[in-house]
Amino acid sequence: MTKSEKYFAQFEAVAELWISFLPSYTEEQLLRKPSEDEWSLGQVYNHLIGSALYFHLKQIEVCASGKGTTIKGGKTFKGKISYLLSTLPPIRIKVPPSEQYTPKQPSSKNELQEKLENAIRILGEAKAMVHASAPNIKTAHPAFGYLNALEWFQLIPMHYRHHLHQKKRLDTFISQYK
Repeated sequence: MTKSEKYFAQFEAVAELWISFLPSYTEEQLLRKPSEDEWSLGQVYNHLIGSALYFHLKQIEVCASGKGTTIKGGKTFKGKISYLLSTLPPIRIKVPPSEQYTPKQPSSKNELQEKLENAIRILGEAKAMVHASAPNIKTAHPAFGYLNALEWFQLIPMHYRHHLHQKKRLDTFISQYK
């Protein structure tokens, strides 16, 4: 098994886990926000899907096309630790609400399931591109420094697992309204 296949298997498993959670929520629960400046669970789902397909995958494509930066090393200390442990720090990152960054509310559970299934398909197709990419072609991550295509690919399941912490907090909030 190649590393890209390994990281895809990790992604597929955690994406399927997120899919398996969907039936336990009502549409209303998916849209409920703890406060005006916090995300609903539905927004978390859209954030995960969007970041994988429109941020991480785009960085992978830049690296795989050879248009990234040719660099040896390049990770920040935080990046080195996160990749060594294969996990993101269990800290909350708050960004101000914005049109660009704040995910939209989903229209339905079915929409989220279809989008997750589509992400699994698209990222499954990307494995070969990731495997064939040069390890010294990298793009900058805002916190982790320069990452190559394989490291960007590895980041996707790490990111999905990281948001399980947020899901747990939102589940506690949602349970108050059952």
